[in-house]
Amino acid sequence: MVPMSAASRATRRAPPRRLGNTTKSAARAAGDAESLPSSTHSARNTTAAGQGGDAATAGRIARYELQETAARALGEGARVGVCLKCLRPGEAGVKVLYSPARGSAHYGGLMVCGSVWVCPVCAAKISERRRVELTAAVEAWRARGGVVLIAAYTFAHGPRDALSGALGRFLAAQRALTSHKGYKRLLSRHGVLGTVKALEVTWGEANGWHPHTHTLMFLDGAGGVDVDAFQAELYGLWAGCAARQGLMMDSVHGVKVQSTWGAVYDYVQKWGHAPTRRVWDAADELTKAHSKRDRLGERYTPFDLLRSVADVGDAEHLQLFREYAVAFKGRRQLVWSAGLRAAVGLVDEQTDAEIAAEEVDEAVTLAVLGREEWAAVVACRGRAQLLEVARSGDAGLVAGLVESMRERAFPGGGGESRPPP
Repeated sequence: MVPMSAASRATRRAPPRRLGNTTKSAARAAGDAESLPSSTHSARNTTAAGQGGDAATAGRIARYELQETAARALGEGARVGVCLKCLRPGEAGVKVLYSPARGSAHYGGLMVCGSVWVCPVCAAKISERRRVELTAAVEAWRARGGVVLIAAYTFAHGPRDALSGALGRFLAAQRALTSHKGYKRLLSRHGVLGTVKALEVTWGEANGWHPHTHTLMFLDGAGGVDVDAFQAELYGLWAGCAARQGLMMDSVHGVKVQSTWGAVYDYVQKWGHAPTRRVWDAADELTKAHSKRDRLGERYTPFDLLRSVADVGDAEHLQLFREYAVAFKGRRQLVWSAGLRAAVGLVDEQTDAEIAAEEVDEAVTLAVLGREEWAAVVACRGRAQLLEVARSGDAGLVAGLVESMRERAFPGGGGESRPPP
């Protein structure tokens, strides 16, 4: 490990490199449920060693544990298998970085998968950025007197419906709706400047896969809006487009339109999730719905399925998560209509991979780990624990923990014979 002097640690780094650092493949052995051991004990142990051991610390550590589970579940070739484990080409070591302004820590020089769908670590970073942008957009629009509605699109489904087929038909119906002349007239008549659409899915024992979207609609608000009348007209258009794809509506499924403030919180509450520090709002609903916990047990988010695999080795949930990963690979979670970002004062949109790879400009380097040292951290499953210690900003504590892991992973100094990450 390269020790950092006080002067060098305080030096600002160059802007982050955003290209050429996402993973392309991984060599990870596929495993069935019985080969995916519970990670609960690891999370508890590392939480105790972290700084504070509070809920936020536990959440950060749990994401790394779930990432390990996802890598084993998806097997060889899955990009999540090398995410934040393997060095980027041309990098000599792994930087342990600390941001004094944020009190946070992260790594530099590592590959990232940039998957909002299957990687809990990347998903947390990407979803938070998207949430911040959506919050800014909604607040800016409301400040100028505009109105924001949220429309939830669903369809009737059953336990035997395969996800890939149902999702394909659902998205085809969505495309047909947005290109329909009647839909365009409806939006124009109500002064809709633009929309933001989020794609998500849950699974339940009773009704199987439940693909759906939430769409924020930004209206000028000049003439007010009759939400019930707007919903009735939109329902007719959506039902027709869905029927042409073989999708049916019923008394529960179709389209529901609401104003965002308060209504979205009520929507989330029906899933049994009550935010602990602030009200879950429209921005959270669009960007974090695929990862929120379902406490009632009636429906599972994809990361709930992954938690079940990690905690109890659930074989059915393992297969479901694999099915989900295939169906959602390469799809966009969030889609802004043309011109909306500029209208609400946001800069050009970054890709998921760019957000996941981004490093904080004002961060200082606490340590640079060589290949053997980093291999020891990975072997001890200590990536999250090391970051928790780095949040103290103490380079000495970081060095001590790395040395401890090296001794545990390679007793007698045998690390030279191990393949580097």
